[in-house]
Amino acid sequence: MSKWSLANTVERGPGFREGISDLGKHFGISQVGSGLTAAIFGTTGPALIILNAANEGGLTTAQAVSWLFAIYVLGGVITMGMALYYKQPIMGAWTIPGAVMVGVVLADFSLAQAAGAYLVSGILVFLIGISGTFRQIVDFLPRPIIMAMIAGVLIEFTIGIITAVSNAPFIAGIGLLGYLLFYRFVPKVPGIVGAIVLGSVAAIWQGVTAFSDISLSLAQPMLRYASDHARLHRHYRYSADSNGHRSRKHASYRCLTGRGLRRTD
Repeated sequence: MSKWSLANTVERGPGFREGISDLGKHFGISQVGSGLTAAIFGTTGPALIILNAANEGGLTTAQAVSWLFAIYVLGGVITMGMALYYKQPIMGAWTIPGAVMVGVVLADFSLAQAAGAYLVSGILVFLIGISGTFRQIVDFLPRPIIMAMIAGVLIEFTIGIITAVSNAPFIAGIGLLGYLLFYRFVPKVPGIVGAIVLGSVAAIWQGVTAFSDISLSLAQPMLRYASDHARLHRHYRYSADSNGHRSRKHASYRCLTGRGLRRTD
């Protein structure tokens, strides 16, 4: 068994100099079209998932904007760096199931606690990646279980298609038709693009849009340390004897956190 080393785990690429010098040779209409399609897909449907999770988690507009900023700006920087260094289409992407889970997690935990949990998760993924054991772990886990976990997180969006058609039959129906048409006749363009384009046209046609509320401005992400202060309080239960003297009988503790009052006995 060979000895593990970071140099053997992290692959070396051609380098930034060669990647930049050869960029013009592989920069054509086809490549631009494919990149534009990928960008449109990545900033439309998935962005709605982020906004939906932020809404379910009760995040403010500034926090949601910061989340989108971190995903797309940092993801774009990582993608450009990896593509230039390795000369391969390697993307710095985010996990859709992980984003969906944010809305669920924030129902029971504070934003600081959720951020800490995701930070630990990221560290674990990083350690597994550089250890070179990722493939062995994936092969060990039954694939149907992995697919079932992902399906369980995303199934609410599939069911939401039926709910949307029931609540707004014209707009949702046209959007669904656009998805099917693009999927069948324009396979090079993701079906979600067709759904967004035709669905937007239907919404404008019905006059349910509010373009006057839309404003363009430079994103101002919130960069600050998220803390969840906790204070421990002790409460005593008293019992009185026949003479009226009180004595401490039992002590309980309450931990006051950012999400409210918790009690542990």
